[in-house]
Amino acid sequence: MVEIPVAFVMNKPPFGAYSPKLFEAFANAAREMDTLLLLEPADITPNLKPYMDIIAPALKSSQVAANRKLIAGAKLVEIIYDSSALAAVKAVKKIKPGVVVSLKADLDANSHLLAEKLTAAGVEVIHFCADINGDVPNGRKPEFIKDAFKKIHLHLGDKGIRDKVTLI
Repeated sequence: MVEIPVAFVMNKPPFGAYSPKLFEAFANAAREMDTLLLLEPADITPNLKPYMDIIAPALKSSQVAANRKLIAGAKLVEIIYDSSALAAVKAVKKIKPGVVVSLKADLDANSHLLAEKLTAAGVEVIHFCADINGDVPNGRKPEFIKDAFKKIHLHLGDKGIRDKVTLI
């Protein structure tokens, strides 16, 4: 189990140039806010060693085997959703049975159905992402993130499985 007192985790913004010192500042901010910092393996540099307790590796399914050491030391591991993601979750759990695994997916018009599928498959945490403005493409005009999450919550509630998954 992972407990964080705030309702968010931090991750690298999708724009900008980053140095090891900037990642250290991100890690320090995450520690001060008592949350986790999601980082790709390439961004986890030696200067972040003092922050490994709040760093959660964010991996593609294909990166699990090569990052056993990061997984073994993590409280939470995030897998980018793809067709191999559920197998990657099992592989992560084999490396560290008690770790919490989050699947990260882009929000879209069918996210409520994906949430149902992943919850039924036993996924513990789903991290849905909108664009940097909080907009979700849905085929017509963008839907705002709060409306997309409401749709997911209501759908999972209607299916009787809302309490089986954590949504970020």
